[in-house]
Amino acid sequence: MTIDANASPGYRRAVNKVDGHKRRARKRGLTVLFCPSDWHQCRRYFKYRCAYCGNFCKGTLDVFIPLGCYYSPGFTVYNVLPACDTCNQSKADQNPYSWLAGQYEPRRVSRILYRIETYFENVSSLSGVDTRNKEQSC
Repeated sequence: MTIDANASPGYRRAVNKVDGHKRRARKRGLTVLFCPSDWHQCRRYFKYRCAYCGNFCKGTLDVFIPLGCYYSPGFTVYNVLPACDTCNQSKADQNPYSWLAGQYEPRRVSRILYRIETYFENVSSLSGVDTRNKEQSC
């Protein structure tokens, strides 16, 4: 993706993060339906906090179900979350459900998963974008 010379540094970082994940997903033959604008919408939804621990974070992009998993849905709006560096590095390429169960007590895991699953269920209506034709527009 070409970045406008007048784009803000934050937007440039977002584009670079997104482009790197897109390359990795394409190498694995996975679906790629995610743009920098989706990343900003995702971060706003979680109020600039880590989707896992809830701490404020600079917004490390985390692929919920890792791209290396055989059941990964790919790099899509339904599989990307903001995470703090600590959670992102700790989770790495692990199954997110197992990782959460190892990090928090069951009640907190339920609350975290509810928040994440609610986001994934509503992501299309939040952005107002038809994800079927998104690849051409990113």
